[in-house]
Amino acid sequence: MPSSSNLHEIKRTPAPEAAAGIIELLVELLAEARAGHVRSLMVVTRSTDGGAISSQWNCADGDSLALLEACLQHDILAARS
Repeated sequence: MPSSSNLHEIKRTPAPEAAAGIIELLVELLAEARAGHVRSLMVVTRSTDGGAISSQWNCADGDSLALLEACLQHDILAARS
């Protein structure tokens, strides 16, 4: 365990408005995970310039396909609207 002399202050700066919603969503997901309400999680991100897409996941057996299907269904329905 680190001693208190190794600790340093983290300055809190306000997040840009576009990032604030993302941060709020991640905080909600962390709370759900800590409470044991999340079995699997998949996150897909896109860079601000649109040039890079990244995905990360931690899934229970069989959940990765179900999460991908749900994501694709959501995107297809959104595109039809």
